[in-house]
Amino acid sequence: MGHPSILILHVSKRQKKQLKSQPASAEAQAPAPGAALGAAISWLQKHSVLAFLILVAMASLRIVATYTVFNHTSDEPAHIACGMEWLDKGVYGSEEQPPLARVATAIGPYLAGSRSSGAADIYQEGALILYRDHHYDRNLALARLGILPFFWVAALVVYAWGRKYFGDLVAVVAVFLFTFLPPILAHAGLATTDMALTAFVGASFLSGLVWLERPSLLHSVLFGACLGLAVLSKFSSLAFIPAAFATALVWYLWSERPAVSLVARRALQRTLAFCLVAFLAATIVWAGYRFSYGSFAGIRLPAPGLFGGIQLVTEHNRQGHPTYLLGINSRFGWWYYYPVVLAVKTPLPFLALLFAGAAICLRKVRRANPTYWLPLAFSVGILFFSLADVAPCHRPAATQRSRQPTGRSLSPTWKRCTGSRRFNRWTPSRHRPDGMPPALRR
Repeated sequence: MGHPSILILHVSKRQKKQLKSQPASAEAQAPAPGAALGAAISWLQKHSVLAFLILVAMASLRIVATYTVFNHTSDEPAHIACGMEWLDKGVYGSEEQPPLARVATAIGPYLAGSRSSGAADIYQEGALILYRDHHYDRNLALARLGILPFFWVAALVVYAWGRKYFGDLVAVVAVFLFTFLPPILAHAGLATTDMALTAFVGASFLSGLVWLERPSLLHSVLFGACLGLAVLSKFSSLAFIPAAFATALVWYLWSERPAVSLVARRALQRTLAFCLVAFLAATIVWAGYRFSYGSFAGIRLPAPGLFGGIQLVTEHNRQGHPTYLLGINSRFGWWYYYPVVLAVKTPLPFLALLFAGAAICLRKVRRANPTYWLPLAFSVGILFFSLADVAPCHRPAATQRSRQPTGRSLSPTWKRCTGSRRFNRWTPSRHRPDGMPPALRR
């Protein structure tokens, strides 16, 4: 048996070796830098549908949670009243708004027992529906619940567009941004027509792109249905959709430089399919007006309420209405109104990501697929047409498609690294123009 000091020295050296070997083994077992992020990206790519459903469900819960927090806006009673008339009396006259979203807002109160009371004023009629049986919160929530499916459609369009042209990761990131954008959540929580417009203008553009690539029977039916539903959502779609397609066409001609003969041949090949699209869209619009047939401007034709409504909107635009922006009054708005609203009401990080995504696409413009720029072409087309508009409520449609470039700016980075709810008047003070920030009062 050796000396105790020798044994202690021997043990100490062995322990030192073990201590030195432990960090090395720990480093060997630790994941490489970025491995966790890579695993998360891989999971999102493999389970993008599940991620989409989770994001939409989370956003839906946030939207529904606001139904009984905020009083109704000034135009919600009118929408509910007109939709109730469509359901209860089976009629829909010449209105400045088509019936789709309005009927959706009235379905919940109708199933709960509400009916048209015959009030002369639609705002009074809507207020009577909301206050029926002293259940204001319940009736308002039921009306707003009818708009939620349009939010789902809009989110699905963002996801489908991103997945088809940019991949699963960009699609999930785009949906994430879309479902966390405050203006989108706000409009989705109101019984108005704006979210329906956002959903089906985007769906019409995307289904149109798919139809142009392959004008099959299924794609023709889908394109026609989306166009018809877009027209029934809001008359603005009659201008927004052509403007978006015109901008996309200009981009295609500039980027691809196709021969005139090729463009003419492709257009001729799609003539018959386009007739099917137009027929289906017209039939859906006519169905939205309950297959009515009557006189307009001395001519008997289907859906006279459609043409009467367009006439009312045209006259409204001609006469204008009082507006206010940055200390200035006007009846016809300002060309810079939408840029101001987009700059002020869009979160700054989102704007930064949007410009970063546009820069990435611009850097690859010569060697990238032209579809990189189609989302921006869609948004720019609507924005340019809206520069002379006087209403701020079309903004969600113009911003919907900007999710793809914004998501694209995140993708490479990832890869590399109220008071009381009871009120005395139908227009609550917190929803009146005088309750808005003075610089943005409209």
